[in-house]
Amino acid sequence: MEMDRRGKTEVLEDPGLEDAAEFLRTGLSGHGLVVVVGACEVEYSGRASSYLGGGERVLMVKPDGSLLVHQNRSSDPVNWQPPGSSTEVKLEDDVLVVESRSNAPPEVLTAWFTDVHAATACRLVDGVDLEIRQKERDMQERIERDPSVVEEGFRVVETERESSYGRIDVFGRDSEGRPVIVELKRKQVGAETVDQLGRYVEDYRGRGYDDVRGILAAPGLSDGGQARIEDRDLEYLELEPVDRSPERETTLDEF
Repeated sequence: MEMDRRGKTEVLEDPGLEDAAEFLRTGLSGHGLVVVVGACEVEYSGRASSYLGGGERVLMVKPDGSLLVHQNRSSDPVNWQPPGSSTEVKLEDDVLVVESRSNAPPEVLTAWFTDVHAATACRLVDGVDLEIRQKERDMQERIERDPSVVEEGFRVVETERESSYGRIDVFGRDSEGRPVIVELKRKQVGAETVDQLGRYVEDYRGRGYDDVRGILAAPGLSDGGQARIEDRDLEYLELEPVDRSPERETTLDEF
């Protein structure tokens, strides 16, 4: 075991499970960002249930209580817990257990680590919000100017609405008053983006909005994405981003 202190960051390399457990407890009690890398299994129960068999993963707990589990592929976490969750670390039968609980709705994620390669704890200072400058913002503004781009009778209620899983690009209501979540992407997308939209929709259904609709707006959708759209009872809208290049002037007629 080796402790490496780098400013505000502490790194624990190849620790025993008992040392790793104490290190993680200390990091969590200090309301810092905690990361553990190692071999684990993951189980989730709540609005649904899932199990991820043994493999080497990265588990991250943020100061706001959110927890993410990443595999060595995909930009999205394979499992997660929302902000406001509480995390407990304990040892059970020579296994390091990381358990995260949230109450609204009740959800539990448990990771069992049989080996820890490294752990880090750090305190980060960052109070700046993301400023969207890419073409997805142009797509968002276009819908604000002309909501019928989505469909007739659609009205925008809010953009960049906070949710348990990130910011919703466009939140609105359809002609029948049903809530609609619109996820915008400037490039062709696949199943991972569909799942991102699905998380937003499931979150709202878990709050009692059973009639919420989810629409993915993008210039293209892969075959895998189309299959996932149908499986999850979501909708796809083909929508091209705005060309803001300086060589030409864009008008609404080009949409």
